[in-house]
Amino acid sequence: MIKIKDRLYEVVNHTIIDMKYEMHNGRVINIENNEAYIKIQDGILVIKDLIDFDTKEKLSAGTILKMGQRLWK
Repeated sequence: MIKIKDRLYEVVNHTIIDMKYEMHNGRVINIENNEAYIKIQDGILVIKDLIDFDTKEKLSAGTILKMGQRLWK
């Protein structure tokens, strides 16, 4: 689950790329093919699809997240 602007989303499809990348954890570092690339502690989390927790609507991560956005502090 991730929270964006007071809305909860369930992560449906994701992969983790194990690599070193200099950036703050939680930063959206790229949007490509409607997939969001997010810096995490051990590499990069690639999220393809999300489900809105309230409406149950399936959405592409690239339509919800914006490049440079920070997901947590």
